[in-house]
Amino acid sequence: MKAIVITLGVLIGLAFAALVVGFVMRLTGHSTQTGGAPQTAARYELPAGAKILSLQVAGNRLILGVHSDAGSEVDIFDSETGRLVGQIKPKPR
Repeated sequence: MKAIVITLGVLIGLAFAALVVGFVMRLTGHSTQTGGAPQTAARYELPAGAKILSLQVAGNRLILGVHSDAGSEVDIFDSETGRLVGQIKPKPR
């Protein structure tokens, strides 16, 4: 019985230590991801004849003002992944 209590106490201590290490790594911004395939940025194509009128960076977002034959729109991208986060388009008449 004494051996079981000691073993469980050691396991609880190790689990608590792992929890503290994970918390500290998250606070300091270190990534816990290991190996794996690198992420590839998403590909976004403008419609034919479209022109980029403006480009702004806000935090980790890239904001494009675009004008095409269909009208003007604002495209918002995540700069870390390259994925389209949102679009603002005028309502069709």
